[in-house]
Amino acid sequence: MILTTTENVGMREIREVLGVVRASTFMTSGVQRGMLGGLISTFRNEAGQQADKLWEGREEALARLTEQAEKLGADAIVGIRFATAMVTQGAAEMMVYGTAIRTL
Repeated sequence: MILTTTENVGMREIREVLGVVRASTFMTSGVQRGMLGGLISTFRNEAGQQADKLWEGREEALARLTEQAEKLGADAIVGIRFATAMVTQGAAEMMVYGTAIRTL
């Protein structure tokens, strides 16, 4: 499966547009709030752990996107975009979408 943020796939020609594919994953934060939480975050490297969670969330959403495109018979997804939306304090949704295509 070819994944790209561009609108085409290099030298390959688009044979068929199969449609928009999208996927998401939800992430929650275990970070404590307030002054004590800030001190604890500093000592436990919570920022690094949160960055790791975000990375894992993106990878999970991308895997789901690829799975959906494969079910349509796609061999590529173009125009991939990521978006994050805060659902509630401490919880966010990582969304990814693109256009599933077949190439020549």
